[in-house]
Amino acid sequence: MTRRLTIVTLVIVISAGAGAARAHALTSHRVARPTLARVDRTCFYTPAPAAWWPLWPRRSPHTVHSGFNDMHGQDPMYAHWGVDVSTSTKQAKVYAMTSGVIGSLVASGGDAHFRIGPFFYYHVISRLPAGSHVARGEWVGHIVKGTDHVHVTEIEPGCGIVDPRRPTGPLIDPKNDEHPTVENLSADVANAAAYRIFPAWRTPDPAKPLALNHLHGVVDFRAEIFDMPVRKTRDHPQQPLMVAAVRSWLAPLTKTWRRYGKPITAFDGSTWLTGTRAYYDVMAHGSVHVRSCFTNPARRCENRYILHVAGRGIDTRRFPDRWYHYCVSALTIRNLRTTQCWQVRIENHPRISPGG
Repeated sequence: MTRRLTIVTLVIVISAGAGAARAHALTSHRVARPTLARVDRTCFYTPAPAAWWPLWPRRSPHTVHSGFNDMHGQDPMYAHWGVDVSTSTKQAKVYAMTSGVIGSLVASGGDAHFRIGPFFYYHVISRLPAGSHVARGEWVGHIVKGTDHVHVTEIEPGCGIVDPRRPTGPLIDPKNDEHPTVENLSADVANAAAYRIFPAWRTPDPAKPLALNHLHGVVDFRAEIFDMPVRKTRDHPQQPLMVAAVRSWLAPLTKTWRRYGKPITAFDGSTWLTGTRAYYDVMAHGSVHVRSCFTNPARRCENRYILHVAGRGIDTRRFPDRWYHYCVSALTIRNLRTTQCWQVRIENHPRISPGG
């Protein structure tokens, strides 16, 4: 009987040892440096017709106070479906970005807009009737009274609504050569509370926080990520803008450009992010969108972008308990990248102290 117990114990020890060896033999793979082309070559690089800017001077870049997929609205927020090109000129003239025929004309009110080719011009009153043919650079209307920008939306076949600041788009600004900001990684339990829909102002966070040195279960990683353009608005403080893409991965402690498992594309901004639920799968609690300074210079704005950088969460139970790096890489629409890595510890099986 004693001999049989010894054999059984030996089998258990050997099995446990083999399992541990397999777990610690986890294979890492090289991480390809994130670029816009690697996220979505088709829509980040979809071609556009030759075009100029919609404000004077027509061939020179202008400031942008709201970017593509920026936070908009209040309760709930939604993704901005274009780019707001700023001006300090009251009821400024608007010019055709490309040649074409005026269509989709709405003639009055704050929603006044029309279309020429792939471009929609919002908050603009047309001076010409629908069906008029215009040449690139021709004066076609003026901005609605009380509005300090023209909203440009671009629609391209095969992709839908795209960012006109992309590498092949018309609103490229060479001066905006900044890298994005990536900071303040945190972790929460990836349950329904972590992904709930919340208003655009500061409210209590219902998510359950986790310490970065004691991660377990399915984890919702979050980080503050934004793009602050070099060319800044003048009539009100420049607000941070949304980045173009975010990828993240779990890395070995000593090799941050290696990964365990697949990299996570937490945000692909090559096209307009439609739908409230989809937007809140990207925007995490703590994101704030207060745009008071746009309408009253005496008041302040606050834009803060907190993103779910691991998408709907990463299951730490797939990896051995030990220290890692968690790396987050963000890209601007100019294809400029910032990557930050933080030390994290997975601990699904609490350590037992000697004699415990």
